[in-house]
Amino acid sequence: MNLDAALMTKQGQEELMEIHRANPAEMTPLKRAAKLSGMKQNKEFKQMLAEESKEDADMDSKGCTANVILFVPDSPGPQNVSGSLGTIFCANAGDSRSICGSQGKASALSLDHKPTHSKERTRIVKAGSFVNHEGRINGNLNLSRAIGDLMYKRNKRLTLKEQAITSFPDIKSMKVTAKTDFVVMGCDGIWEFHNN
Repeated sequence: MNLDAALMTKQGQEELMEIHRANPAEMTPLKRAAKLSGMKQNKEFKQMLAEESKEDADMDSKGCTANVILFVPDSPGPQNVSGSLGTIFCANAGDSRSICGSQGKASALSLDHKPTHSKERTRIVKAGSFVNHEGRINGNLNLSRAIGDLMYKRNKRLTLKEQAITSFPDIKSMKVTAKTDFVVMGCDGIWEFHNN
């Protein structure tokens, strides 16, 4: 949440833009198409490129999710009689997901933060936003937690945790034993087509 707070200051936004200018992202698909097709001279295409550049500069509408796994091994020795090898901690803010496989069964280590979930919708509405019939906040975002997306974090009466979009993660822990087979982390694009 400190990153969001920093991004809300003028200095934080200037630092981020400085990093962006010093390390420009790969050429966007639109710019690549212009280069390959020679369409740079087309008036409509120039306007599309200008709009894309304006969107790139608008940091209020940029954001990302975070799904983080931390494994903390147990101390070896006689005090560890439970058979535990350690603990997995999963912190999630957004619609990325982690699962753990044990003995042929997958269990969710995180929950997708979608505006349609009751807890998330309640916070969104209390913050002065709405969830439309497509499950999007103010008709735009289809996730309810993210780092950035500052335009959804401007309600001065609320803490960052209470905003329509919050970066505050859910944290879940799970013991790792010899029966634990794997952990898979994936973005929303994977989980929209595959279940646990």
